[in-house]
Amino acid sequence: MLKKKILFVVPSLSRANGISTFCINYLEKLNLDKYSIDFLVMGEQPHDYYEVVESKGCNIFEIKFNQYHGIKKVKAIQKIRDFFKENEYDIIHCNTSNFGAFTQYYAKKYGIKTRILHSHEIISSAKLLNRLRNSFMKPLAVVNSNYYLACSEEAGQALFKRRKFDIINNCINAKNYYFDENIRKEMREKYHISDSEFVIGTVGRLSKIKNQKFLIDILEELHHNNLRAKLILVGDGPELNELKQYAVRKQLDKYVIFTGTQNDVNAFYNLMDVFMLPSFAEGLGLVLIEAELTGVKCLASENRIPKKTKYTELLKFIPIESGATVWAEEVLKSRDAYSRESRTKEFENSEFNIENEVKKLEKIYDEKYNG
Repeated sequence: MLKKKILFVVPSLSRANGISTFCINYLEKLNLDKYSIDFLVMGEQPHDYYEVVESKGCNIFEIKFNQYHGIKKVKAIQKIRDFFKENEYDIIHCNTSNFGAFTQYYAKKYGIKTRILHSHEIISSAKLLNRLRNSFMKPLAVVNSNYYLACSEEAGQALFKRRKFDIINNCINAKNYYFDENIRKEMREKYHISDSEFVIGTVGRLSKIKNQKFLIDILEELHHNNLRAKLILVGDGPELNELKQYAVRKQLDKYVIFTGTQNDVNAFYNLMDVFMLPSFAEGLGLVLIEAELTGVKCLASENRIPKKTKYTELLKFIPIESGATVWAEEVLKSRDAYSRESRTKEFENSEFNIENEVKKLEKIYDEKYNG
């Protein structure tokens, strides 16, 4: 049987990037007897998932768009042009709408008939200038695509407006996320956290849109309330130095743990007492799905993150605008002991179970391919 050739376009293959994790989770479940999948990586993020991709027999191509500045961006665009001129695919599945302005255009120009654009976000950046730039680029990606997917209703409407789109849920493999008291003990010992210390934390790229600075404000409030608390930030990104300096200014640096990018985030969910996601915007918020599965209480931004991430009673939404004091009060309520256990049953009945969702994606590939 002749395999359909599919190109995944991604911003990176870093474990700290939700889009990367989405693609890897589906790659591990797609029928690779039917599909031949390659990756086009547009950025220069860590290569955390390269080994996984290559173990599946997939090719990885890099453009490293962001290493070009000013007029030199033309060279990067020429590289994109040359890539599509020299490589043939049946389907392009673009998971980054700003880079999609170029990939979708050249995919169309050089004859890829099925051009999928997948929306994973509600807003593209916390920075005004970047949003203005993307406001010109994203419509180009949309107009040069002919099929549209989104990780949530909110993410689809934000990018595609009145165009029809289908939802493919960001899913996870349940076997990778569970609660284990021994892991919790080992991790707390590794990071020198005593049993009497309370740990709040998050997982994700250190960036303005993720709003990790707000977590340091919450930590400050917890200390004002005499709670022996620490904050653990799992991930890396452009805000790392700013966050470190902010913690120093607040005289909280010895209570904030920066782990860098980690392979086994399940272990860190086990370590935490409350998981927090105060993002300004999330297309979905896959880390909440993971965290709930491990049985940890979660707090997340109200009206900034899709409600469907709440598939257990462990998750509570709070407006960012309510301030660090209110968030800290919710953390303090979480000090009461609760039964910590994996939430496998709730997960299996949720829409985030990849066993069912991968069949939807394969059906789209089969029905929308215009070969």
